[in-house]
Amino acid sequence: MVKFLWAAAFSAAALYPERGHADSLPIFGRIVASTETVVSFPRAGILSDLFASPTDFVHKGQVIAHLRCDTEQAQTTAARSAAAVQELQYQSQEQLLEFSSTTQLEVALSKAQWQRALEDVKIYEAQVEQCRLISPFDGVVSDVFVNNYAFVSAGDPILRLIDPSAKYFEFMAPIEFLAPDPTDQLVEISVTDFGVTVRGRIDRVYPEVEPVSQTVRMRAELVDPHESIRVGLPGVVSFGSE
Repeated sequence: MVKFLWAAAFSAAALYPERGHADSLPIFGRIVASTETVVSFPRAGILSDLFASPTDFVHKGQVIAHLRCDTEQAQTTAARSAAAVQELQYQSQEQLLEFSSTTQLEVALSKAQWQRALEDVKIYEAQVEQCRLISPFDGVVSDVFVNNYAFVSAGDPILRLIDPSAKYFEFMAPIEFLAPDPTDQLVEISVTDFGVTVRGRIDRVYPEVEPVSQTVRMRAELVDPHESIRVGLPGVVSFGSE
């Protein structure tokens, strides 16, 4: 969840002037990404390869880090060999059955042992797969928290990944905004550091009210994002007409 630290008081007049007062202060917020996450391994191990650095663009499904997995890879190889042996034994039992030299029960038992060996292979393959860290979406690496050859525990943050496209603006609005429902209302967002103003449409009103400041968190989808606007930039919300 995105956390906010706001430096000013908020008033409904900044978005709806007809509701506010002359001494009202502006409503501050910031540009946020549509998707962001901190990725980690589901298991512990020694980080052997880190293929991504800050500012690198990675694609969905791309391997971005490896843990040392020698033991698990050896176990997988052994399990595949054991499965191959069980398959041969099953095929042998089927041939023996044709000559009435075995029973249906022996054939069924041999087949079950082969199938169990195949499932063992899947278990070890899944363990090896957990040694690879895969990018969950197309994005840019914004931070890396570990170095190669470091020991990491399950769930330790490895890197932070964000969708670099600036698509949304989040802000804390006075509770007066809740009546009437502000969803779909147009707003103007002034990114003062760049002298840029863009339009947005409120697409999300969060369910909780912050009891101290009597504000509610809202999000506006940018209608026409400017190329210079980046995730994290602060801005000021004001009412925008249709």
